[in-house]
Amino acid sequence: MLIFSVALAVPAFAQQNDLPAVHKTGDVEYLSGGVGSSELAAVKKAAPQWPLVLEFAAKDETGVAAYVANVQVVISDAAKKPVLSATANGPFMLVRLAPGRYSIEATQEGKTLTKAVTVTAGHPAKLVVIWP
Repeated sequence: MLIFSVALAVPAFAQQNDLPAVHKTGDVEYLSGGVGSSELAAVKKAAPQWPLVLEFAAKDETGVAAYVANVQVVISDAAKKPVLSATANGPFMLVRLAPGRYSIEATQEGKTLTKAVTVTAGHPAKLVVIWP
């Protein structure tokens, strides 16, 4: 029975290892990634545990959206004070923020999009940013 229990724990442990590293800037923790199928699955599984989930994509010349990485992200609070400035190394960025209203500036290939988002305690917010 013990061997069976250990065997069940290995896949969950392996999936945790597929998560990108968590970084901290000031009071804000974040991780970014989602490159490769195992990392993408791990990030998507972890997403509900984070107050803010950012997803990045860009449309090609035919209008089809595909994930993008290397997105410069600046998150500012309601007082317009930046609380996070970081690069998303994959199509997802999970951010641990206090409840409140935030402005998200995301820049990819020199094009900046600005979006507003409200983070509410106990209800993860998801913002999908798609460049035209």
